[in-house]
Amino acid sequence: MVWMLMAWWPPARSTRPRWPCPTGAVGLLWQLAAEQSGNPYIGVSPRPAFRPSGFGVVGYAMMSCPNLLAAFRRAIHYLQILSEVVEADLAEDEQGYRLSFLAGGITDPRQRQRVEYACISLLDFCRWASDRPFNPMAVDLPYPAPTDALPYQQGFGCLPRFDQPACLLRFIRQDLLAPLVTSNSELAVLHERYAEAYLHRLQMAQATRDVHRYVHHPPSGRRRPGLVSDVCRSPESFMLGSGDPRDEEAYRGFQARDGADCTDQRPTA
Repeated sequence: MVWMLMAWWPPARSTRPRWPCPTGAVGLLWQLAAEQSGNPYIGVSPRPAFRPSGFGVVGYAMMSCPNLLAAFRRAIHYLQILSEVVEADLAEDEQGYRLSFLAGGITDPRQRQRVEYACISLLDFCRWASDRPFNPMAVDLPYPAPTDALPYQQGFGCLPRFDQPACLLRFIRQDLLAPLVTSNSELAVLHERYAEAYLHRLQMAQATRDVHRYVHHPPSGRRRPGLVSDVCRSPESFMLGSGDPRDEEAYRGFQARDGADCTDQRPTA
């Protein structure tokens, strides 16, 4: 149950691209879990031994990296696989590196357990891949201070600062540059190739979804009779499935078929 409630990294045990669970719904599930268990600190509570499969294809791509800095960069590159709403930024400063998470309703108090669990899961990966004690230098959380801070101290390895404007983790430079025991240059090539293929299929699935939205809700507000059946039989729809054309070309094909202006008027995702 707990792994099914993962915040930004839902289980991905198949090669078929799927959309991450809606952010709001997952946050409500975490709220329900906290209420039913009577444990408001469930997001930072101890959990079973870490498994890279919990991160799906991205976890395997991360574990084969030479160090955690490369692993974080790879995770950000494939972030669309993990979540379509969360954004992440990795920046270097005089103290080391800071990893911040943006958007995705992170500052919403109802998402607290979801976000805290995601942060602890990331740290669990770091500890597992480096095979040594690993704690961030500092942690910022955009939530009120808890009644009992001990679970946070134990989970993060340091006492977070609460009521901050963003969710942020700071790391010592040497910690991110230390070699990983899971690093494997040959597997890294295979893992990255697999993740790239997965990401490409996911992007094509998104393009198909956007095309369907365009068909049912054209920008001009005019829906030509028979357009839906034409689209279902059109070569563009099959090409989208196989991943051959660029999505822009597919859109122009549909717009030309509908007699609309062929400028890019795609609805935003």
